[in-house]
Amino acid sequence: MKIRYYKLFKVLKERGLTLEGLRRELGLFPSEIAKIETNRPVDLMTLIRICPYLGVDVFDILDVFPEEDETFYNKRILEANSYTPKHWTKKEFAKDNYEE
Repeated sequence: MKIRYYKLFKVLKERGLTLEGLRRELGLFPSEIAKIETNRPVDLMTLIRICPYLGVDVFDILDVFPEEDETFYNKRILEANSYTPKHWTKKEFAKDNYEE
């Protein structure tokens, strides 16, 4: 399974927030933010803290994809490009998501 947090980036952007601001406000560890930025699984307690703060459900901030669902996933990458962290390029984002 692959986890993608592009919806979280969208919610933060719409509300004028940043991951760093979210980390500071909720007292999250930098390692948890790093996991979100690199689309790695985070601790359930991290999600439990983020969702009520933003007033959203878990699936309002992340997507879970089966490994073999590449067509659907490729469509989501195109939608997500404007919400990814600024330090990612499209090439890096695509490369990161296809590495095994």
